[in-house]
Formats: sequence, C-alpha cells, structure tokens
Amino acid sequence: MVYTFPPHLIVIPLLVAGIGAIAGYYFLTKRFPRKFSNVAFGICLLSGGILAPSMAKDQVVLDGEKLEQRTGFWFAHTVKGFRHSAVQSIRIATAHDHKQRPFEIWIVNTRDGRSNEIDPGDLWIRNRDDIIDRLRKLGVEIGK
Repeated sequence: MVYTFPPHLIVIPLLVAGIGAIAGYYFLTKRFPRKFSNVAFGICLLSGGILAPSMAKDQVVLDGEKLEQRTGFWFAHTVKGFRHSAVQSIRIATAHDHKQRPFEIWIVNTRDGRSNEIDPGDLWIRNRDDIIDRLRKLGVEIGK
C-alpha cells in the first residue's frame, strides 16, 4: 500500500503561490515599495517551488517487507521506517517537544534487542489507523 497526500491538499500551496505571484506583480506595477513585491514573490517561490513539490513527493509505503516513509523537502528527503520482519513489538507513545507540545512517537523494539524511536510525519499520522490494522494483519504486535 502506498499512501500519498490527496490532490486537493497539494493544490492549496499552488493556490497560495498563484496569489503571491499576482500580488507581487500588482505591487511591482503599482509602484509600491520594492519590499512588498519581494515578499509576495518569496511566498510564491516558497509555496509553489518548495512546499507543493515536497507534498507531492511525500509517501508512506507499507508492503510485505517494510513500512517506510519518505518525507521532507523535495531536494532533501528523509527516509524513516523499519522492516517488520525484524520487529518484535511496537508501542505508540506521546513525547513532548522543547515547548512542551505533545507529539506521537512509535517505539519500535527489534528482535535483536534494540529500540528505535520514530517520529511519524503528517502523512503517516493521517493514515495511522489503516497502517496499524495492516501491520497487525502482518503479525506485528502493536500496543499503546
């Protein structure tokens, strides 16, 4: 199973990029201070050139061998996950960031005695229940 963001979510940063381009052009032609158009074109570049392609390339793959997430910027992806044949058990817990905001982590205990903490990304969490069901069907023990 391959999980990706639905197309309607990827369109949002493209719309923001379009609005930024139109605003930047407007500011440029109406003689606003140059910083206005620079900010608008910067938003356009960030949203349309970095966020939208990154969201389009993000994916979580769950197959007969592994659960693997590819996330991050399109030019510098991060890959995280595990081979479920090596997993003894998984525990889903809550951790806190430096501002004490809670976030979910998956603690993966392997058959060789190691323990890895995985911070699942937005796409993983979005499909969390289906992923848990499929992993259980593959024989992976998951506790909370």
